[in-house]
Amino acid sequence: MPASDFSNYKALAYNNKRLLQRIFFSLAFISLCLNYNYHLLLHQIGNTPLKDSEIDVTYWIFKAAHLTQFILTFSLLFDIVLGISCILSLVLVNQTLSCKIFFVLHFCYFILYNMLAGHHYVNVGLLFMSFPFIFSSSTRFTYCFTLCRFAFCFILFSAACWKIARGDLFYVHQFHQLVLPKASAYLSSSHNSFLSEIIFFLANHVYICHMIWILLIVLEFCFVLGFFSFQYDKLLLINYLLFFVGGYLAISLYNMENLFFLLTLLPSLQLINHFKSFD
Repeated sequence: MPASDFSNYKALAYNNKRLLQRIFFSLAFISLCLNYNYHLLLHQIGNTPLKDSEIDVTYWIFKAAHLTQFILTFSLLFDIVLGISCILSLVLVNQTLSCKIFFVLHFCYFILYNMLAGHHYVNVGLLFMSFPFIFSSSTRFTYCFTLCRFAFCFILFSAACWKIARGDLFYVHQFHQLVLPKASAYLSSSHNSFLSEIIFFLANHVYICHMIWILLIVLEFCFVLGFFSFQYDKLLLINYLLFFVGGYLAISLYNMENLFFLLTLLPSLQLINHFKSFD
């Protein structure tokens, strides 16, 4: 990767830390509001018998330390403090205490939500992206922010490699089987729209589904370019938006919080830099 590209990227992140914090926590607050609207905050989920399903080491630590039941007991207070820490981080950009509180609480929220849902979700964008803001040093912030960019590239590229390695790329019916439940839902509800017609069309054409599946994997695989140069970031931004929109429309797959990673791509930083005078 050319040193000049890296230096330019670091300078943009370093010089726009305050504005990036305002933008990030504004979007984070919107995300929390959406979670509230869809009854996804801890105090809204309730205590489910599916808790602790698919447990791993991190989950065992929470369980052994009795953190799970303790936090759930005060879940309403937990959600309120999480929201307040987000607002304070948005308004008071010259301190990092609220950012630290937000990061710790959101980490707990992420773990507990997965435990209550009985599934390991990959919506890690908000969690990862909140980490750089815990540092008051602009230099440390810049390096952690840059690390989030490379983590984003790794997540997408490794996902493509995993699909190829386990044979999903070559399984003709893979994407078609993902489309069928949505087609069935539209059919049972007698839903009639342009999107439903597309879904019905895909449900009746296995090989077109497979072509779309290959395209989605190619879009993921292209993120390997992010390890070689920042100049490919515009392509990566377009790729992820296509991947996101395609997955949402076809199979209702939407990793909304992973959109936060787009802040780390060079075009986003360049755009934010144009609005620096408003900070």
